[in-house]
Amino acid sequence: MSTTTQLAGIRNVSIDEAAVRAHVMRPAHTEGVISSRGLEDETRPVATFSPAANYHFEVKEFGDALHAKLKNAVAGYVMQLRQNGSTIYTEAELPHLSAQHL
Repeated sequence: MSTTTQLAGIRNVSIDEAAVRAHVMRPAHTEGVISSRGLEDETRPVATFSPAANYHFEVKEFGDALHAKLKNAVAGYVMQLRQNGSTIYTEAELPHLSAQHL
């Protein structure tokens, strides 16, 4: 059964009532999953490296590799890489949003 209802401020969105009723709000595979609250998060991971080694991080290559892995595996994502609190790389793949929402 499919029902169409007009809602103020929402355009060009089709909702299937059967799909909504079948939707599981907390699927079992998401139990215990956490995500970062970004800069508001009180606990931030800290990496420690040996002082003897010379490390180099290819930011663009990392972003391209991450995008390649995620683009067909998730509905959308946003990733921001920071160094000393400053944004050095941002990647967003949000195909479900139009340009006016970004």
